Amino acid sequence: MGSCSLSFEPMNILTEKDCNLIHETAMDILNKVGVHIPHQKTRSILIDAGAHGGTGERVYIPESVVLNAIKSAPSVVSLTGLDPTHKVDIGGSNVYFMSGAGLLDVLDLEGNIRPSTLEDVADFTRLCDALEYLDVNHGVIDPADVLGPGLYPLAASRIIPNTSKPTALVIDTGKDVEAIAEMASVALGSAKAVRDRPFFTIHDSNARPPLHHDPKNSEVIIEACSRGFPTGLSVWPMIGLSSPITIAGTMAQKYANFFAGLVLAQSINPGNPFLFPVVCGGVEMRTGNVVSASPDIALVGMAGAQMARFYNLPSVTVIATDAKVPDAQSGAEKAFLLTTQALAGINLIHGCTSEMDGMMIASLEQCVIDNEIMMMVRHLISGFIVDRENLAFEVIKEVSIGDGNYLAHQHTLERFRKLLFEPKVFTKDRRADWISKGSLSARQQARMRAEKILVEHFPSHMSKEQVAEIEKIAESYR
Repeated sequence: MGSCSLSFEPMNILTEKDCNLIHETAMDILNKVGVHIPHQKTRSILIDAGAHGGTGERVYIPESVVLNAIKSAPSVVSLTGLDPTHKVDIGGSNVYFMSGAGLLDVLDLEGNIRPSTLEDVADFTRLCDALEYLDVNHGVIDPADVLGPGLYPLAASRIIPNTSKPTALVIDTGKDVEAIAEMASVALGSAKAVRDRPFFTIHDSNARPPLHHDPKNSEVIIEACSRGFPTGLSVWPMIGLSSPITIAGTMAQKYANFFAGLVLAQSINPGNPFLFPVVCGGVEMRTGNVVSASPDIALVGMAGAQMARFYNLPSVTVIATDAKVPDAQSGAEKAFLLTTQALAGINLIHGCTSEMDGMMIASLEQCVIDNEIMMMVRHLISGFIVDRENLAFEVIKEVSIGDGNYLAHQHTLERFRKLLFEPKVFTKDRRADWISKGSLSARQQARMRAEKILVEHFPSHMSKEQVAEIEKIAESYR
């Protein structure tokens, strides 16, 4: 779809004083509380950068060190798909939509919930590749039939050949990064081409709240940044469980944890692209269940977008629904979160397809419905043009004095297709016409479109030999 920029000022919910207070608290946490880093090499790198070592493997990072890392990190992360017509510049006023990821169960087109498979990775990737309003493909599935060492290289081997769009590739260890590097070199022809024109981010390396980095997190950042790969550090506190019950406190703790990763990344490779995460989770206090869709989570993302601008870093968030099937709840929660996060100006919105039931279930039908929601939100944030031509004074004059019919006027006929929202799944028919066509619900329409895409859409940007080589590499990391 190309670049989609917010055509008006983003929705700000913090004052300048608020931003400074959140920043100051995050810096106090880093300098006085510190981050637990049980990885010796990482501690050494951070100390060489100006941090201080402490007891119990804690590292304390002064504000000046953090500010140097922020200054070093790019404000835009650029990715170009294996089809070079698909390009995203994540940052500035741009807003892009990315599919979900990490889902272990599938709600299939027959209505059954079952464990996911490696074949599902390919199918969901092909489907998302065909969705017109999705900018970045994340693969959606963690295949449950191949859980264990080498899971993520195997998943990547089904993602890379099945999408021509920029991708985000989930990893778990430094070895996974190594495998991705080999596969990407096959896809683009050389390691240099991968560094010069990245088509993916190394995504979803998760720091543990409140303030802890597993050795695997550190190894992933070190390996990815040593190769110049765009990456980041996901920090996912749960409000009231692994972070304070207050949104402000959750944000300050989250950023402190993140900035330890940013300092590490910029110490290894100054200027390495590194995404700023602005999301959190929640807990249903009566039951202890995970909550992934709520106004509180929306507020964290909206405020986080403003903090990203405060730091001039490219922002990424995650949206999801706690619904179990494609229904009114799933549509309402996805539309609410996608709209608020887009209006706040978040640069990359992850989870735009599926991400159901606390980020456990993937649904092909929901992906198609989500594409419809993305289409509406993109139409909204694109705004409209106010100029002499679009004010249409001469047309108003002509029609008003004439027959009063705008519908048949040449001005309307030449413009309505590119100016007006036209749904692909949601019905705008009169009830009688809707009944005559079978009284199909949005979910039924989505199922039909998903079935059609899976029968017809097979990306052809790679040769059979390249695909076979990529799958061979993935198998070697088992």
